[in-house]
Amino acid sequence: MQWDIGKPNPRQIEFFKARARFIAYGGARGGGKSWAVRKKAAGLALSYNGISILILRRTFPELRENHILPMMADLMGIARYRDMDKSFTFPNGSRIVFGYCDSEADVLQYQGQEYDVIFMDEATQFTEFQFTTLTACLRGANDFPKRFYLTCNPGGVGHAWVKRLFIDRRYKKTEHPEDYVFIAANVYDNHALMEHDPDYVRMLENLPEEQRRAWLLGQWDIFEGQYFAEFDRNVHVCRPHGIPAHWRRYVTLDYGMDMLAALWVAVDEQGRAVVYRELYEGRDNGKGENGQGHIVSAAARRLLEVNGGDEVQAWLAPPDLWNRRQDTGKSAAELFLENGVPLTKTGNSRVAGWLAVREFLAPGPVSGPPGFAAGETEAEAPQASGPALPRLRIFDTCANLIRTLPALRHDERKPEDAAVTPHELTHAPDALRGFCTYWSTAAHAPEAAVHDILRDDFNMKKPTAGPLGQGGKYRVI
Repeated sequence: MQWDIGKPNPRQIEFFKARARFIAYGGARGGGKSWAVRKKAAGLALSYNGISILILRRTFPELRENHILPMMADLMGIARYRDMDKSFTFPNGSRIVFGYCDSEADVLQYQGQEYDVIFMDEATQFTEFQFTTLTACLRGANDFPKRFYLTCNPGGVGHAWVKRLFIDRRYKKTEHPEDYVFIAANVYDNHALMEHDPDYVRMLENLPEEQRRAWLLGQWDIFEGQYFAEFDRNVHVCRPHGIPAHWRRYVTLDYGMDMLAALWVAVDEQGRAVVYRELYEGRDNGKGENGQGHIVSAAARRLLEVNGGDEVQAWLAPPDLWNRRQDTGKSAAELFLENGVPLTKTGNSRVAGWLAVREFLAPGPVSGPPGFAAGETEAEAPQASGPALPRLRIFDTCANLIRTLPALRHDERKPEDAAVTPHELTHAPDALRGFCTYWSTAAHAPEAAVHDILRDDFNMKKPTAGPLGQGGKYRVI
């Protein structure tokens, strides 16, 4: 019996032909992702005798409905399905195995197993730990291609790591950019769905704006469950510009051995703030001593090094740094002070702190006359009117804050709070929360120079004694 691959659309063909080690497909709903997974897996099984393939979904009901049942119909007479081990076996010795990971620990059952090809369907429903654990299974003593295929939509617990690898393309030392390919697709690429279910397309088009941007257009800065849905890269991110000397400068930090996250924030005369520098070093990105993070003395040294000559109004830190440590009998705050960084305690309320962040993300009004950021023209400023500008903007060089702030999700058990997992996403936002909770005073504009008619207009030298009107004597030159 001959197997019919069907009629893939151009994006699906691109997915089939991709040859990178990690290939992600999707970005929006209705792009034909599951169909592409089934067809690619079957095609590989028929093309390579004895190849071993794993297809994963987060839950078994999803796995059964989206893959097992459709493939039983598609491969009837070509491959045999065994419910006992949830696999298809082919006459040529190839095998497609189905798996799921309901919990974080479920992925450990795959440790030590070998697969030539792995498909992770709806990858944003998996954690980064699950993904990295499974990559170790991608091996085998044969000449078969070793590839990891992913499908994905914005949102889910894995939103941040998928976005980092395939959208932002920000890599750790052990990751190689050439290994990662992303193929964007949306419902308009799925001609079969457009033809047979136009109501689905209309449903996507009529969603509320934020959902429409994520589900229909596949925009990765907006997704279901996003805590700061008001964050807009086009509004809140700007190019670096000069910061006047009189603006108030703060450094706000979130510190632990796993990560030192620090943000440099400047506040203008209108009460607007700009995050102009960041420091992000710890176990999570393999920095610090032997990639294990910074002890307090090293953290203080790095803060002072990165700060350079900036005059800092206050070094802000959360209250837990004032807890005394059993090993030294001193608090982290005391140790920072001994190393040249005098910390100021910020508030500890998470929900109130997040509300303060929202106030800064919202557009005006502000505590002063409208205006644009220093070095910015009206044409360059988003929404081009002073009161419409947000109170907080971020230099585009602060990549970790820009990456993690919009990736925060609502806590499922406490929706008014942000989720504390994945933990790597929380460091920079927590530092920002500390600043927004603490800050209250705008910068003072420097006093304008007093215009002295005699001296300025008649080019007179300074008085020989006392100011004008108090016995000063001027000489015309």
